[in-house]
Amino acid sequence: MRKLTALLILLVATPAFAQQADMPPIDRDLWQAMQQAFSNISMPLPAHQQVQQIMQGVEQQAAQRKAQKDAAQAKPEPKP
Repeated sequence: MRKLTALLILLVATPAFAQQADMPPIDRDLWQAMQQAFSNISMPLPAHQQVQQIMQGVEQQAAQRKAQKDAAQAKPEPKP
């Protein structure tokens, strides 16, 4: 189980994964299930805190990308 947790954390924290332009919005149900699963894993408090920080970082990145995408779509096209 710890290997799976480490793999998930590595995947979420990997810059190549996190910087994909077409990253879909976070599925709230899935996100909450992941949070619950991580909280149920027996690991030291610092590890739980690190997982929480990573997940918060992913949420922030997703919000920033959504804001950038929304801003780009709101810009009017320049007229030739």
